[in-house]
Amino acid sequence: MFSMFTLVCYLATAFTPSVQSQIDLVCPPTLPQDDYRQLYSDVCFYFVLFRQSEYLAAQNHCENLGGSLVLVKSPELEEFIVSKMVSTYHQPHAKLWIGLDDLDRDKVFTWRDGSLLDYSNWAVGEGLGKNPGEECAVLDVGQRGRWYDYRCNDEEFSSYEQQYVCQFGSVSETTITAEAFTVTVTSLTHPCPPFSCDLDCGMDGFKMNPLDGCAICQCEVE
Repeated sequence: MFSMFTLVCYLATAFTPSVQSQIDLVCPPTLPQDDYRQLYSDVCFYFVLFRQSEYLAAQNHCENLGGSLVLVKSPELEEFIVSKMVSTYHQPHAKLWIGLDDLDRDKVFTWRDGSLLDYSNWAVGEGLGKNPGEECAVLDVGQRGRWYDYRCNDEEFSSYEQQYVCQFGSVSETTITAEAFTVTVTSLTHPCPPFSCDLDCGMDGFKMNPLDGCAICQCEVE
């Protein structure tokens, strides 16, 4: 005979979504279904560690997938990224582009969404506009997430291409109640219809409908 405690435990098991199902709900369908997708605070992040790009090419890639370069606006998110790079992806010395630059306003670093810095983690002497041509920011995993200003583009005999992390839109929460047990399921603020496509677009991803931001069955690079 089931007790109330047993029933609650059963409902928790039955209704609690797995981490993988939460990732599938939150992350856009344009992303490859692989282990480079991660969730933090109901936001989807995609770790692009299989390629290196110049800053604007990295930003364009994230935008084509429906997101932006990661906006590291808190020490908690920074710690999450460093932890994943070290413990999950085993790249403790990597440098990652973040969505921070002074391309729009010289010597004033702003996030790609236009917001100013409330939190920063610059290394000593960095981010002050003292280094001509170094207008884009990287997060150095090997230096516990410290930020450095870097050149955005390659130069002759020098490469400034880096790995990077894409960040996708924030989400809302919908609560489902089952008798004495409540579980929170994550859902998109503006959910797209189920996506199905026979095309294999690889890492370039699918095109986005400019009207609703949902994926369409066309490769971004044809």
